[in-house]
Amino acid sequence: MTKNGNRNGKSNGNGAPAGKHRTLKAPLVVIGGSAGGIEALRQILPHLPRSFEAPILVVLHIAASSPGLLAQVLSRKSALPVQEARDGELIRPGRVYVAQPDLHLTVDRDRIRLPLGPKENRHRPSIDTLFRSAAWRYDGRVIGVLLTGNLNDGTAGLWAIKNSGGIAIVQDPAEADYPEMPANAVSEVKVDHVVCLRDIAPVLQTVLANQTNGAAKKRKKKAMNLETEISEAKTPIESTSELGPPSCFTCPECNGTLFKVQEASLLRFRCHTGHSFTAESLETGLSDEIESALWFALRALGEKSMLLRQLADKAREKNHDLSLTLFEDKAKAVDQAACVLKEMLTARNGRSSRKPRSRRRPITKKENAQP
Repeated sequence: MTKNGNRNGKSNGNGAPAGKHRTLKAPLVVIGGSAGGIEALRQILPHLPRSFEAPILVVLHIAASSPGLLAQVLSRKSALPVQEARDGELIRPGRVYVAQPDLHLTVDRDRIRLPLGPKENRHRPSIDTLFRSAAWRYDGRVIGVLLTGNLNDGTAGLWAIKNSGGIAIVQDPAEADYPEMPANAVSEVKVDHVVCLRDIAPVLQTVLANQTNGAAKKRKKKAMNLETEISEAKTPIESTSELGPPSCFTCPECNGTLFKVQEASLLRFRCHTGHSFTAESLETGLSDEIESALWFALRALGEKSMLLRQLADKAREKNHDLSLTLFEDKAKAVDQAACVLKEMLTARNGRSSRKPRSRRRPITKKENAQP
């Protein structure tokens, strides 16, 4: 099901009947980014010529309430036409399609799909969702590009692209405004190119020429297909158990059982309803859940303290000294517990503040070359 666009699948988004689809022959470029991603794209797109043949699909982490002006912002400096992705639309070469707020961006052969599927790494749209969908449906004819951002959305998707024979390009963490996301990808995936922003467009053109002339390498896996369909809300909830054994953790989004998904050294979790997390994003989700519980407890303690003091006032009016002492002592104990909770919340907020980004030395292609 899609949130908007073509729900009945009868149109391609351009007024033409959908009919039977076929996978595009040209390679597909998928780009993902988070914090700092808009400026990164504004440095890449102007250097891609109008003759660039591959379509480009872009996911940036944007708020669900975003007005959806990303395409307009990027088009100001792009030599290629940039537009917001529409469900069912035919994917055309030489165009840039950006994800809509609060909708995943996936591909169904030569069409765009915008499913309102479960969040992945606490994001919708999710980079992993797009990358995995492209890897599944385009085999080795996918070029994945991961840009600046926090945590590690995109790492599992980039691994899927490499596992299916595609090409992985990562922005050099040393120059990224937020190096955590590209650094995680470099540490977990045998990427092909780790380059500065100014070099991404030339590398894309070189890789595109080589991929167009080369044979695609196919290493599809059933799990990749299953996770793509879970993201598109096409599978029953029991299908998640096929991905791996149950863990001892529960989903921060829906409290369902989380199943372990192991891909090489990358550990992930997915629940029955489809929410997916890397270990790092799960830790963040559980931390937020703990904070919410602490604020809930603090609110409950505050209300209990007010009630006990009202009861103490009534006991004082009636000269019930024993009841007065009892209620006042209970109120003091509740206030002490509230003080402890406040200290915990203050300490937690201090620890959770992100450190300023650090500049790292450039990572050479040789260090990340295939064995």
